[in-house]
Amino acid sequence: MMKPFLIVEGKADVKFFKDFIRHWFGVTPAADQIVSSDGWTNLKNLDQKIRANTDKGHPVLIIFDANSDVEGRRTELNSWLTRMSLVAKIFLLPSDSEPGNLESLLEQIINKKHSKIFECFDSYVECLKGKSSAYFVPDQKDKIFAFVEALLSDKEKKKAKEENRDYLNREIWDPDCIQLLPLRTFLAPFFASTEGACS
Repeated sequence: MMKPFLIVEGKADVKFFKDFIRHWFGVTPAADQIVSSDGWTNLKNLDQKIRANTDKGHPVLIIFDANSDVEGRRTELNSWLTRMSLVAKIFLLPSDSEPGNLESLLEQIINKKHSKIFECFDSYVECLKGKSSAYFVPDQKDKIFAFVEALLSDKEKKKAKEENRDYLNREIWDPDCIQLLPLRTFLAPFFASTEGACS
C-alpha cells in the first residue's frame, strides 16, 4: 500500500500524529506526509494536493475536529469532497462519534496522576468568570498548554508549545490510553505496509 497523505487542522495535530504514528506503527512520517490546513474552512486550499496524492495512489485521510456537531461536520466535508470530485477518508476528533476536538482527546489521555492540575485550572477559570466579563477566559488550548507547562522544568518550558510537545512523554501523557483506540483503529490499515513518498 502507498503511504497515506494526512490533512489535519493545525500544528499541534501535525506533531500529535507524527508522534503517535511512530509509537503505534514504528513509522516516522515523511515531512510532507502530514499537512495542516490551518483550520477546516481552509481545506479548499489543499484541493490540488489531495488530487495529486490521489492520482499517485496515496490514500488521503482528513482528520479534523468534530466540534459540536459530528455528523454535521462529516456532511460538510463529504459535500465539499463530492463538489470537488475528490476522495478521502474522514475521521473526526476526538473519537469519530463524539463532539469535541484535539484538545478534548488530549484531556482524556493525560497521565491521571496529574489530573489535579485541571482542577486548579478549572477553579481559576470559574474565578475569572465570576469577577468580570472584561477578563479574558482561557480556552481548551490554554488549558492543555498550562497542564503541560506545569509539568516541565524551567529549561523545558518551550516544550509546552504545540509544535514542540512530546506526546509520548509518559510523565505527561498516556500514549496507550483506551480513548486513543478509535483513532488507532482508523489509521492501522493505512500504516500496516506502506511505500512511496507523498506529494
